[in-house]
Amino acid sequence: MAYNWAGNIRFSEARRVIPNTVEELCLFVRQADHIRARGSTHSFNRVADTTNIACLMHNMPVVARVNHDSSTVTASAGMTYGDLSTLLHSEGLALHNMASLPHISIAGAIATGTHGSGNRNGALHTAVRSMDVVMPDGSLERIKAADGDRFNGSLVGLGLGGIVTEVELAVEPTYEVAQVVYPEFPRSLLRQKFER
Repeated sequence: MAYNWAGNIRFSEARRVIPNTVEELCLFVRQADHIRARGSTHSFNRVADTTNIACLMHNMPVVARVNHDSSTVTASAGMTYGDLSTLLHSEGLALHNMASLPHISIAGAIATGTHGSGNRNGALHTAVRSMDVVMPDGSLERIKAADGDRFNGSLVGLGLGGIVTEVELAVEPTYEVAQVVYPEFPRSLLRQKFER
C-alpha cells in the first residue's frame, strides 16, 4: 500500500506501473483507460490519488541539461528541487524561486501551483518555458510558452493534460540567501513595520 509523505492519506490505486523510459511510459499511457502520475507524494489531499492505474516516475531517466545561451535548464519532471538546485549552483546558476522543501518533484510542484517563497517572486510555474508531455493517446508532445493558452492551461493543470516527462525552466545567476532572526522582537514593532 502507498501513502502520502506524511502517512495520513492512503492511496487507492488498483494497479501501479513504474516506467523506466519515455517509450515505456508512452506505451503504458496508450494501453490504459485511466492513468495518473504520482510524484513525490508531498500532498495534503487526494489530488495524486486514483482508483485506476498509478504511474510512479522515480525510475525514469535523470535529465539535467543546462543551456547557458538561453539561460535555461531542461530537467526530468521527477527530479527534486534539491537535486536541481545543487546542479545549478555548480554551474553558477539558480532558479528565481524554490519550493520550500528539497524533496518535492519539479513537475508535481508546477502542476499543483506551488508558490515558493517571497511576495514578489513568481510561483514556481512562472519559470517554465516548455514541457514534454505524454498525451492521453500515448504520443509525446512539447508544449511551449509560444503556444499561448494551450501552454498556460497545461501549467497548473493537476496532471489532467498528460504526464510531464521533462521541463525547461528559466535560470538566472546564482545568489546567496540569508536568514536574519530577531529572537526578542517586540510585537508592537512588528505591527508597526509589517508590510501591508
